Amino acid sequence: MKKLIILFSLIYLASCTNHVNVKIKGHITTSNDYKIKKIEVGQKIVHSPMDSSYSKILDIKLTKDGYFEFEIQRKEMKGDSNFAVIFKEERYETEYKFVDIRKEKEIDLGTVLLKLKG
Repeated sequence: MKKLIILFSLIYLASCTNHVNVKIKGHITTSNDYKIKKIEVGQKIVHSPMDSSYSKILDIKLTKDGYFEFEIQRKEMKGDSNFAVIFKEERYETEYKFVDIRKEKEIDLGTVLLKLKG
């Protein structure tokens, strides 16, 4: 049993050695032209054997005219597919943008539209 635990630990450590650093930028707007003062950005890893506690979102910058920029730092796992960037704002539907953070150093999401709930 001890050997099995050691084997799985070694496989786990060997599979998350690559690091991904990517800058995400874009523009955020709402369906009723409300000026967003702060955005909450979350993350979800799709088709991945580990949860998102292994990645960090750093330095979220949001300008008054709705342009945003932040950085994602993550330990890559083999088999990672897409990474969902989640935009949340009270009274608005949550918006998901799926990106492959392994391919680019900088990703422009274009315009993210948050629609009013209701």
